[in-house]
Amino acid sequence: MVKKSFVNTGVYLKEKRIKAGLKQVDVANKLKCKSQFICNWERGASTPPWRLLKTLIKIYDISDNEIMNFLLKEYEALVRTKLGFKSKK
Repeated sequence: MVKKSFVNTGVYLKEKRIKAGLKQVDVANKLKCKSQFICNWERGASTPPWRLLKTLIKIYDISDNEIMNFLLKEYEALVRTKLGFKSKK
């Protein structure tokens, strides 16, 4: 079962990979991991560990501001859901 909290992150990472002109296997080779991990991240089953996320940011040429804004928005939504707060509009 895919956790809803990771789906947006997966979509985001897939878009960035495609924009970079890379296949999942290309990214896996650069990260020295199995392509199944990339697939799992992109479908929202899991997220990359921090050390690999740092490398993905470089591979996908994502700016510091862009990734920070995305991650803060995603984690805010997750925390709001976990604590039962209303969604921020």
